[in-house]
Amino acid sequence: MDKTNTGEKGQKGKKGQGGPRLQVVPEEGMKDARAIPNALEAERSILSSMLQDPVDRIGEAVESGLKPKYFYLPAHQLLYELLLQRSDAGEPIDLVILHQVLSDTGQLDSIGGPSFLVELNNAASSAAHFKYYLDLVRDKFVLRAVIENANSAIEDAYGNPPEVAGFLDHVETEIFSIKEDLEVKGEPTLQDLIGDVLDVFEQLASGQKGLEGISTGYPMLDEMSNGLKPGEMMIIAARPSMGKTSFMMNIVEQIAIDQKKPSLVFSCEMSSQQIVQRLLFSRAKFALSQVKPGFKVTREELKRIQKASQELAEAPL
Repeated sequence: MDKTNTGEKGQKGKKGQGGPRLQVVPEEGMKDARAIPNALEAERSILSSMLQDPVDRIGEAVESGLKPKYFYLPAHQLLYELLLQRSDAGEPIDLVILHQVLSDTGQLDSIGGPSFLVELNNAASSAAHFKYYLDLVRDKFVLRAVIENANSAIEDAYGNPPEVAGFLDHVETEIFSIKEDLEVKGEPTLQDLIGDVLDVFEQLASGQKGLEGISTGYPMLDEMSNGLKPGEMMIIAARPSMGKTSFMMNIVEQIAIDQKKPSLVFSCEMSSQQIVQRLLFSRAKFALSQVKPGFKVTREELKRIQKASQELAEAPL
């Protein structure tokens, strides 16, 4: 097979157009540029498995989050996009149909001609390792994306950006975007939701399940709310100076210190030091009003404060 026809030659392109097309500058003393991470045989096996069993394999690839840009070769990207389009439209897929569609659209020669399709169709003798190939192709894409972002960051850094903090934020955002791109965010089906609801219903009816969410430390509030649960927001409302902040911090103390659950507190009225001060002395059962210049503390109170300090220091807050 002539690899120049499959897109391996001249792997240049713009970011975002079918995945990164990279050039790595060779280190001093190296004769050739380092090879860009790829898994061509795995890519061929994935496409071959889809041609042999389009219904199951294309569905599995979509569920795993496989995207056209994850493929290294433009020819493989093109074929995968075509397979997705026909699958979404409910149109039949086989080698003859694929050949005809590519021929009709003038794309057959660009991927390597009929021989490329025939070789691709026979590339996978078994689909036993299909999931492994999906993960491998995705991982190689991640490495290429990291190289691309790193090279771009190096080039921008040599340009002496005026705002270094902003530049650093941009580099961090680009790296995090790679991870976010890999996350598969499937929507739950009605059947899944009904099953979950009935499972909880049966567990509650049989007494096997306690609170659905995280305990607030207030039994009556837990009974009314069934605990703090994902996707819900609880609002504490009252007139000024009625103890809203103290009540909230008591819940935070219960969750972060007693249950060791990671917690985050935002405040528009207190500094971080004031928040910690409230938590510390509340935990030590020491009246904050006593903390004045020259105040006296007993040995027992000092022990409680030291113990509370240790517990607070270990809390994921």
